[in-house]
Amino acid sequence: MKHSFQEELNQEIKKRFSLLAILVSAFLFLLLILFVFAIQYYQLTLETNNIRKNFHEDQAGYKRILNTMNQNSIPLFLKKEKTDREIYSEYYELSAENLSRGILVIMDKAGSIKFTTQQTEQNPVISPNYLKTILSGNNYHHSMRRITKGEDSNHYLLMINTVREEGTELGYSAILLNGNNFLPDGLYYGTNYVIADQFDNVYANNANHFIIGTLKKINANIFNQFLFSHDRQLYLSKKSLIGQNIYLYTYSMIFPISVLALFGITSALIIFLVLFYYSKRLAAKIAIRNTVSIEMLVDETKKIRIGEKQKIEIHTEDEFEFLADNINEMMEELNRLIQMKIFLEKKKNLYEIKMLEAQFHPHFLYNTLENIRITSKIDTDLSERLILSLNRVLRYSIDHANEKSNLIDDLAILQDFLEVTKIRFEKFIYTIDVEKDLHMIQIPRLFLLPIVENAIKYGMKERNDLKVAVAVFSKGEEIIFEVRDNGPGFEEELIEKIYLQYEEEETHHGLINSYRRLKIEYPFLDLRIFNHEKGACVQFVVWRAIDDV
Repeated sequence: MKHSFQEELNQEIKKRFSLLAILVSAFLFLLLILFVFAIQYYQLTLETNNIRKNFHEDQAGYKRILNTMNQNSIPLFLKKEKTDREIYSEYYELSAENLSRGILVIMDKAGSIKFTTQQTEQNPVISPNYLKTILSGNNYHHSMRRITKGEDSNHYLLMINTVREEGTELGYSAILLNGNNFLPDGLYYGTNYVIADQFDNVYANNANHFIIGTLKKINANIFNQFLFSHDRQLYLSKKSLIGQNIYLYTYSMIFPISVLALFGITSALIIFLVLFYYSKRLAAKIAIRNTVSIEMLVDETKKIRIGEKQKIEIHTEDEFEFLADNINEMMEELNRLIQMKIFLEKKKNLYEIKMLEAQFHPHFLYNTLENIRITSKIDTDLSERLILSLNRVLRYSIDHANEKSNLIDDLAILQDFLEVTKIRFEKFIYTIDVEKDLHMIQIPRLFLLPIVENAIKYGMKERNDLKVAVAVFSKGEEIIFEVRDNGPGFEEELIEKIYLQYEEEETHHGLINSYRRLKIEYPFLDLRIFNHEKGACVQFVVWRAIDDV
């Protein structure tokens, strides 16, 4: 079953809700972007009005000062009826409230400077020749506003008025306002501004983003758009006329485009995930409500699969209950066949064990009887000891043929065999070493005997001082059964032949039979055959932590 009915119903509902979630997320994302734009445009407009207000208040204050002094003090000064000190005193008294204090300049009709509040030891901030030039070229000699760059590289707003008395032109009065001193208040939202004239000459600014060239002029063209991008930043902008040919450019960075995109996508994704989560839950509830019987059947089959139940139990009084009854009948038949197969497999293994045991017994009997025959002619007492040892071995084998044996008991019988061999060969030496924790391991009876017999058989052909060492020990996750001797060792061809044959299905004698008997008990088994510097070694390695001893 590729898809259940519940899954298909669930998927269909989720698909429709997911589409709705995408549309809602997109709408909310656009709404969020519009909200951000609206808030920032409102802030930009508010602070633009504050800057305009500060500029007008500054201009109005100095305009009043010039008008007041032009009515009395400056004409008297030009007529040499007032001193420099008196002009100083009156100007600073009138401009005391202005934080951005300007420089007062008084000129005669020819444009020559007669008085200035600038310190005399300093170079003039505005060239006298420049003043003469603009006065001679001005067609309207009552008032003028001009933005210029001073000799000190600062930018100034030049306010010039004509000084008249009874219709007669006496000269000119001017105030120079340094743009660095224009510091509007009420800028809380990070609005940037530039004040410039129609020729893009800058008077005051609080950022240099769009100031270009050596003359430090503003790039006014970029402000022709309400919304523009520059250096991967997104800006809102406003352009306002705040005086005679004087413009206020204000702009505010919305967000870096990458940040705006990331924020927007993240917000939309969060909204989508929330909506998708709830739509998924709703879809699941609707699907479950419409597929109760199917869900019960699926749940029952899962419990059977993990072993919690043996049969399906649902009472829905519909076709699913009928289906469950049929499944139960099939499962009962399947269980019966499985149990039958297990029974037959056990019979097969038991038969194979009996066959393997029957193959080494004749060999063992022949060797032992040969030893008794020889010793009976030499020493009857010794022969009697051999017969008693043989009796213990045979009784051990016959009385418990269908049972496993503890390792320590099995090795005791193997020791009887080795004692018989030691009686026969005086120089023969053997050792048996087993870890105490492994004494109660369950093993096939006398499976090590063929290995020991072979070691003695082939070792005695080369030397009469043969030594056989039997050891059982653990190494990490391995349990190692080892028979080691100091005989001639194995030929490489024989080792290769054994490795090729030991997993074959046919029954074999000796070493391979022992391997197969142990493998029936411990499937994770490896056979290792090698020569060491003093003889041969055979190891059976079990990869199993035997903790149920």
